[in-house]
Amino acid sequence: MMMMMMMMMMMNPATVGAVRWPSTAGCRLRRPELTAVASMSIVAELPVLEYDERLNGVLSCRSGTTLNIDVNFSGYPDPAAEWFFNGTPLSSSGVQAGVQTDAWHTGLALRNVRPTEAGLYKVKVANKAGAKTATFTVEVKGPSTKSAVAVLRSCSLWSWTVINNNNNNNNNNKQVYIAP
Repeated sequence: MMMMMMMMMMMNPATVGAVRWPSTAGCRLRRPELTAVASMSIVAELPVLEYDERLNGVLSCRSGTTLNIDVNFSGYPDPAAEWFFNGTPLSSSGVQAGVQTDAWHTGLALRNVRPTEAGLYKVKVANKAGAKTATFTVEVKGPSTKSAVAVLRSCSLWSWTVINNNNNNNNNNKQVYIAP
């Protein structure tokens, strides 16, 4: 009976992955002289990814800007995260990106994005229970609209003569100086 109970606990999918840390389940037989205790530990929990749902669409940015992709994750034991660009590990893809990963978060920062960095970015989070992935599509449009405008500083001298029909000899010449 004890063996059957342990097998049922191990086979029940509801108990697998339900507990993050190892736990003990105890069982006692009805006859006190035959006491037995069984223990079972959850050894692994499949990773779970969480990120902003707006990242599911095409991520559009302008060339020369910065794009950040942040993903939170969980699992037991602690999963490891790895980033890919168009199927190639990011570390050997030639993409100039910053990756920051800690126990429950990974972030990708593409600074000064170039059109050659458009494509599919994938994060893979894995532990001994398995792996989960999330893929992000990045589109890089033309150069940034931020540009320097050169302003030429100059001045003008405008002159004109007022026409007077009274035929008097008053000086009707006018001038104005327009400074920047």
